[in-house]
Amino acid sequence: KDSIFFGISASVCLRSPAAETKLCNVLRVLPRESLLLESDLDDRNAVPAAMTRVCAVVARAVGMERQALAETTTRNAERFLRRTLI
Repeated sequence: KDSIFFGISASVCLRSPAAETKLCNVLRVLPRESLLLESDLDDRNAVPAAMTRVCAVVARAVGMERQALAETTTRNAERFLRRTLI
C-alpha cells in the first residue's frame, strides 16, 4: 500500500512565528500516521536541538506527548524508508 507522508522541517516550518502558526493550523487536519519530522540542516551539531523543537511544536499542535509523537513519527519513517531505524 502506498502512503503519502508530510515532512515537517524545523528550519522551514518554524522559521518565523507566522510560519509556526500556519504549521499548527495545517497539522490539525493531517493524519498522525502521515507525519515525518526532519531538520533540513547541514550542521550535525544543530540537528538534536532542531528535532527537539519541531517535535515539541508538533506534539503540542496535535495534542500528543512528545515521546508518543517521537514514537509515532519513528514508525512512520520506518514505513517511509521501508526499514527499521531503532
